[in-house]
Amino acid sequence: MLRDFVRIRKDILSRNWPIDDEIASTAATIDSHRFLQNPAGQYAYVYLTQYVKAVSEKHFGVPFSQIDILDWGCGKGHVSKLLGDLGPHRLESCDIERESEDSAFGQETPILERFQIAVTPLLHTSDLPYADATFDVVVSFGVLEHVANDAASIAEITRILKPGGLFFCFYLPTKYSWTQKVAHVRGNDYHDRLYTRASIDALARPVKLEVCDVWYRQIFPKVRPAPRDPCFTRCPTRCPQKSGHLRFCFCFCFCFCFWQARPRMVRERTRVKRRG
Repeated sequence: MLRDFVRIRKDILSRNWPIDDEIASTAATIDSHRFLQNPAGQYAYVYLTQYVKAVSEKHFGVPFSQIDILDWGCGKGHVSKLLGDLGPHRLESCDIERESEDSAFGQETPILERFQIAVTPLLHTSDLPYADATFDVVVSFGVLEHVANDAASIAEITRILKPGGLFFCFYLPTKYSWTQKVAHVRGNDYHDRLYTRASIDALARPVKLEVCDVWYRQIFPKVRPAPRDPCFTRCPTRCPQKSGHLRFCFCFCFCFCFWQARPRMVRERTRVKRRG
C-alpha cells in the first residue's frame, strides 16, 4: 500500500492538470486572493487535491463519490472548491472563528460566497464539533503549524476519522528551511513552529497514525520560467508545469499523508490466529 501512495504521487505530479478558471476569475477581484489568479500560485492546490482523490480511491477501494471529507481550516475556500468539484459524497469545511486574515471569518471570502460553500465555525483552538468516526478523509493545507496545540489537534483529527481514515497534511514548514531561518532573523515569525520528520513521527505515534507518504517540495526560492525543472523530493519526480508559466517557490516544506494503523493491526492479529 505504501508503495502505491508513492506511485500515485509520481503519476499525479507528472500530469498537466487544468487550472480552475472560476477560482482565477473570482480571485482577481481582491488583492489578498490574486495569487490564485496566477497559474503558478494555484497549480499546487490543483494537483494536491487530485492526489487526495487518487490516493483516497486507491486506499478505500471505492469511488470518490462515496468518500466523506473535511477541509480543516478552509481559509479562502479554494481547496474546498477544488475538492467539491471532484465530487465527494460529503464535503465539510471549517475554520477557527476569529478576526485573522487566515481565517474564513476574518477576511473577505469571494470564493466561499460565489460558490455557496458553508463554513462551520470552530469555537475552540483544537476541539472539533463532529462526532467520532465521521470522516474518511481530513485535509490540512498550511494549518497544523498555526494551531495552539498541534498534539491536541492531531488527536481530535484522529478521533473524527473513521477507522483506517486518511489525514493529508500539506505545506508543513520544516526547520531545515533556510528561507525560514532568514525570515526569523528578520523578525518574521509567521511560522513560529518548524518541523522535522522525527517531530512528525512523535506527534503521530501516540494516536496510532502511520505516515504513509512524505515528500519535500519548494526547496529553493526562485522566480523564473521552469516548465521542465525537476522538483527535488525524496522520490524524484517532476513538478507539473505549463510551458511558459512562472514557477514561484517560497519555502522548504513537508507534505504528509497519514492513515490510522489500527485496522491493519487487527487484520495482522487475525492472520496470525488463523495460521495457528
